[in-house]
Amino acid sequence: MIVLNTDVLINLIDKKHTLIQSIILNKCDEFQDEEIVTTSLNLEEFLYGLYKSKRKIVFSHPIFQLIILPFTSSESVRAAKLENTLEKLGK
Repeated sequence: MIVLNTDVLINLIDKKHTLIQSIILNKCDEFQDEEIVTTSLNLEEFLYGLYKSKRKIVFSHPIFQLIILPFTSSESVRAAKLENTLEKLGK
């Protein structure tokens, strides 16, 4: 399973990032057998940015066809611990 984060979702629709789009799509081609998903938290952040920028939201875009994984409180705890660990490692 490949989980796309908010930055990747933004880069997939941003016309200025055609090189990044190509790289992402090529990576997705490498993992054809993998399910490509995002989380409810990533989708919320993505939509917030679109609304804030007053950009037109095209719900027919393939991003909106992705499976959306829930982001539960236990996952929030795990993510916070992981982020803390990675931050301490400078990543």
